[in-house]
Amino acid sequence: MIQNVAFQWAQTDVQGALAWMDKLPASQAKTFALSQVASSWAQNDPRAAAAYVAGLPSGQERNNVMRNLAFQWGQSDAPSALAWAQNLTSGQDKKAAMQQVVSSWATNDPQAAIAYVSNLPAGSLRNEIVSGMASQLASADVNSALDLVNKYATGQLKDQALQQISYQWAQTDPKAALDYGEKLPGTRSRQDFVRSVVGQWFNSDPESAADWLKSQPDDASKNEIIQNISYQWANSDLASAMAYVGTMSAGQGQDGLINAITNQLAGEDPAKALQWVNQLPAGQGKSNAISTVVNQWAQSDPAGAAGYVQSLDPGPARDQATNSVVNSWAANDPAGAAQWVAGFADGNAKNNAYAAIASAWANNDVTEASSWLMGLPAGSSKDSAISGFSNQVFELDPQAA
Repeated sequence: MIQNVAFQWAQTDVQGALAWMDKLPASQAKTFALSQVASSWAQNDPRAAAAYVAGLPSGQERNNVMRNLAFQWGQSDAPSALAWAQNLTSGQDKKAAMQQVVSSWATNDPQAAIAYVSNLPAGSLRNEIVSGMASQLASADVNSALDLVNKYATGQLKDQALQQISYQWAQTDPKAALDYGEKLPGTRSRQDFVRSVVGQWFNSDPESAADWLKSQPDDASKNEIIQNISYQWANSDLASAMAYVGTMSAGQGQDGLINAITNQLAGEDPAKALQWVNQLPAGQGKSNAISTVVNQWAQSDPAGAAGYVQSLDPGPARDQATNSVVNSWAANDPAGAAQWVAGFADGNAKNNAYAAIASAWANNDVTEASSWLMGLPAGSSKDSAISGFSNQVFELDPQAA
């Protein structure tokens, strides 16, 4: 809201807008508003705006305002904006301003921007400018962006530039982008590019993206992609994700998609989520899913979640679910969680639970937590609780501990 007011006001009365903002308390909104004023000012009198920005104290606010000014100036008069940027005294300011100007220029006149970059001497400045303008250039002409990046960018900045291109390309022709990505040299670069394209594709057209993913061979690359887009898939097309996960082989890819589906279901209806989780085959994916559901359930009905956990067969899945209930319950009601855990049989499960409760309780109320500890009978459970309590107190106040 402040940003919009500042921008509109600056269209007719820059000094009035600046005077009004000077009275505002320091905040992120104020910084954004000042950037909007600089952008508005740059449309009418960029040199005056630049003089004002030069007088601002050094810091993140000045840097943000300068970048906005440079980008806006580059849209209307890139050569003049570059002349200003090149005369900045700070090397860091100069580099940042030139990146913004050329990126803006690439949006309006890509060929002119490319010609300018082609004449820059080889080095870090050219490398960073090419990387910075890749996204804007790709929005107009993917092939030109690829040619520029492959010709002039190197190292990590080249990888970053290709990532920017992948975002744009995936919105217009994801299959062509994937074909290109699969041919990239270097395993990490290839995987990052493909993962980025698939992620964007799931945002814009989850059904087509899912169809493509299903057609790929079941290998490590596919599993890695699924792990990275699982939440997007579950959020955009839950039914498709649920249907596909049952066809997958056990492994990290399946576990990741199960977890994403469970989070989506549990946030809407824990009971429905449990119905789905219960039909999953035994394994780490199912154990993680049960823990996710009971964690959500325990936030609204810890006693109900605790009752469900106690109905599970003994084993790792129940132990993991128990920890989830304890952690969630203890964060809001440590006394209630402690009362439940007091009924556990002596052993690791009780010890771990008491340590978690003591830590959470100490974080909320050290005095009450201390009173509870004093009343515990001697033994390994009390020792675990004292350890959890002490660790939390140390984190809160190392000197007091």
